[in-house]
Amino acid sequence: MTQDPLKNQPETKAAFMEYDKQQKVRLYKLACWFTAIGMPAGISLDMNIYPQDAVYFLKLRLVSSVLALVLFGLFYTPLGLRYYRLLCFTLPLIPQAFISWMIYYTEGSVSPYYAGLSLILLAFCLLLPWTFQETLCLALATTAYYLIACVAHGGFSFHGLFFSNLYFLAMTATFAVIGMLWITRALHEEEFASLVNQYGGSLDKERKIGWLREERSVRYGTLGIILIIIMKIGAIASLADNTLVFQALIAAGCWSRALMVVAAAWLRPLEGDPVADHFQQPPGVRVALALGLGAIITFAVFGEDTATILITGVIAGLIVAVIGANHLRGYNGPLLGTLQQVVEISILGMVLAIQ
Repeated sequence: MTQDPLKNQPETKAAFMEYDKQQKVRLYKLACWFTAIGMPAGISLDMNIYPQDAVYFLKLRLVSSVLALVLFGLFYTPLGLRYYRLLCFTLPLIPQAFISWMIYYTEGSVSPYYAGLSLILLAFCLLLPWTFQETLCLALATTAYYLIACVAHGGFSFHGLFFSNLYFLAMTATFAVIGMLWITRALHEEEFASLVNQYGGSLDKERKIGWLREERSVRYGTLGIILIIIMKIGAIASLADNTLVFQALIAAGCWSRALMVVAAAWLRPLEGDPVADHFQQPPGVRVALALGLGAIITFAVFGEDTATILITGVIAGLIVAVIGANHLRGYNGPLLGTLQQVVEISILGMVLAIQ
């Protein structure tokens, strides 16, 4: 079992925990805005699928946005900062509840809006740093929401379209939980921003490894995150249908995180970095498990195109690892986070090319 590298450094650990909390709160605030903007944007979907209910659904979406903004405001209060993780877990449950109501209100088990529940689950698991327990609870809550909506609507059977919808929803939840538990347990836009900050601001070795030192200028990292988000949104929006979107996100998320384990085993861990100190160089069994799990999940969702997707990810990850190793002479959290982001974007681009 890996020992806590900060166990005997209580002051340093407390400082890191406070820094980590500040960074997570910042991401949670952004998630509130994404929710507040994203829910009303779904009116275009309502107008095409349920035009007779579009006005009513717009009202529901606006109420959902208001509630998200209320949570955003709570993050500026002492109570909100004290229970910030509870607020974060509450946030995705708001749009999930309103989408479940739309499912109940319209066609129940055959409503295509089940895809909205999967989209929210994947979006929050991809964009926010969740623990395994939080991911599991969100996955179970998502599935429960859908089942309650279908049962309350009535007139359904466990065969046909309902089983298909439930299957894809359950598999999405399962992959989200397994990926969070076995591979990294976190998401890596922050690490990507950190590395961009380091290379944008200075090539000084101390700043590359100084994991606790917060940059006063975050313009490079902010631009990096904006670029990554725009590229992801552009790739997802260009995919042909919702099923392909889910397949691409699952494959990209799993394989990119599997390659992080490979990079950690290949490169030397840099001293002073909490990620490198914790994981060190993973044993061969863990590397094999990560690669096997990533390849199996990718094959499960893409079949005959699996080899192309896996090779694309390997090439992109190798480029990042070589560049990082050349400058850092090892790996740290920002390097692994950057590798994950670049591989994920490369796989989304390849899926877009071969669709």
